[in-house]
Amino acid sequence: MSTPMPDLPLPDVADHLARNPALALARDGAFGVHQFARLWRGEFVAQTAEVAAFAALAARYPRPGPAGLFLDTARSVLSAREPLLAAAAAIGGSVTGPASEPTPFGFAAFAGFISWLGIGAGPGAAALALRNDLLLWCGVCAALAEAVGNTPPPAVTGYLAMYATPPVALISAAEEVARAAMAEGEDPSTVLDASTRVEPVLTAFWSSVADRPHEHEGKHHDVH
Repeated sequence: MSTPMPDLPLPDVADHLARNPALALARDGAFGVHQFARLWRGEFVAQTAEVAAFAALAARYPRPGPAGLFLDTARSVLSAREPLLAAAAAIGGSVTGPASEPTPFGFAAFAGFISWLGIGAGPGAAALALRNDLLLWCGVCAALAEAVGNTPPPAVTGYLAMYATPPVALISAAEEVARAAMAEGEDPSTVLDASTRVEPVLTAFWSSVADRPHEHEGKHHDVH
């Protein structure tokens, strides 16, 4: 008798949004230039890790299913680089941040997790972690776009709009790869464990985005 495949539980997007410190700032009218500058810096760190990790996963698992998923993901991340640079330029910032400042903890934590997927995770674990990442990330970006409205420059709102809707094809492909990997012998507990580690590192990422430079200056830092 074959072992039934476990369910692929979805992340609790609503809870992630409710506890998100960056969204709390945005809803209070306090997500401004400083927070956007940190978001772009975090995105640059994350994208650099993601491209390397998903390219490595495609090389490690060259069969059409996983390799196609991971290469498509790497290409998708690469296609966001120019919009990211434009969004940073629109607020007069840089994606690299001050040279004297170490990478904020949350950005390093997220990049470290993604890098681990690239070198240490099975195809199912990486695929399901990717699915959860997409659902949580897009949920926050949609809510953040709604909270800041049309106040930021178009390049900024345009970047958020890119992620306002989860990419259905990638999510479906990720679930197919995860199920196939478990059917072929990848430990389901390892696959599910990797997926549950996504939310904490994304929370750390957004906590670093939400950093406030000078609390005593008041909470309204509009982007113009």
